[in-house]
Amino acid sequence: MGSVREQYSHMGPNLLFSVKNTSLSFRAALLEHKNPDTVRGVLEQLPLNSFLTNTVIAGETLQIGTKIVSLKGAHMVERELGGVYCYAPGAQINVCYGKVTETAKVNQFAQVYAEDLDDLRLVGKLVREQTMASANRKIVRISVSLIGGTTEPAIIKQPDVALPSDPNHWRVVKAEIEKSIENNWHDEPDEIRLIRLGVVQSGAGTGGSSYPILVHDKAYLMVDGGGILFRCLKLSTNENITVEVLKTITNSIFFETFDHFVFFGDLGLETLKNLGSRYKAALDSVHTTDEYVELSAPLLLIFNVFHRWINLIFPWHHGAEYPHCTFANIADASKLPTYGDDVAKA
Repeated sequence: MGSVREQYSHMGPNLLFSVKNTSLSFRAALLEHKNPDTVRGVLEQLPLNSFLTNTVIAGETLQIGTKIVSLKGAHMVERELGGVYCYAPGAQINVCYGKVTETAKVNQFAQVYAEDLDDLRLVGKLVREQTMASANRKIVRISVSLIGGTTEPAIIKQPDVALPSDPNHWRVVKAEIEKSIENNWHDEPDEIRLIRLGVVQSGAGTGGSSYPILVHDKAYLMVDGGGILFRCLKLSTNENITVEVLKTITNSIFFETFDHFVFFGDLGLETLKNLGSRYKAALDSVHTTDEYVELSAPLLLIFNVFHRWINLIFPWHHGAEYPHCTFANIADASKLPTYGDDVAKA
């Protein structure tokens, strides 16, 4: 059997993943014949410049933030070493470099060359050591490009299109969100730096602790973006779901009873608070499902941008204090202390 490159070279261009400021890189063959929609979406993003983190549930898997909003078909397979897949809710490219500890199937669109797997493992080791395993985090930057192609971002001059005069029109707000994505993409945002340093200007955090800020930012960014808004975008592809239903669902979840975006302001993410207010106002000018997608897709991406920054600064290294335990370890469970109902007297 030939190499992965030989097996798939006839199917089109392949990818080069290069870790910046190092000599590390690996190649991957695109599976265009099995997953044409996802491959097309990835190719449209190239060259991609981002940074790497490590998954915290799935095991030895790299995460690369992208601007891909994928709502189309998928090639769902079991996870395996060298698999390159698109995690659509988080707008990520993920690459398995070792042990897998999650069982849900993934949307694979490429496979790392067999001869490059050792290099992939070295990249994984570097990322894990310099991000989640260390108290002193580093930004490990990566470029993804076509083999033989440039790694420099393309300079695309957008045609001059006059925006509507209404400041709350969805096209105006979409442009504001897209500008925020670019402003917060490459370098640590000021808001994230303040959260990392424990500066909580709102005063939120019971007992003067900044740790709950990190926990709630992590939880709400993950759920509101990939967990909720992505599903709303997927619903837009269902011909039985009208735009009015989508707007009702969106308003009900994000704004009614408890305004998630105001809460983000309390959690130190003033940018999201402001963009949420603008997004809510813009929904009134949305009249088709296509317009809903055009406005909401950038909001999903800004959720994911801040989520990956929170993932980078979250104190995952403390996880070593909570190792896995087996039933054999607790066979003598009767001797373990239990929580009681007694309340200490003042």
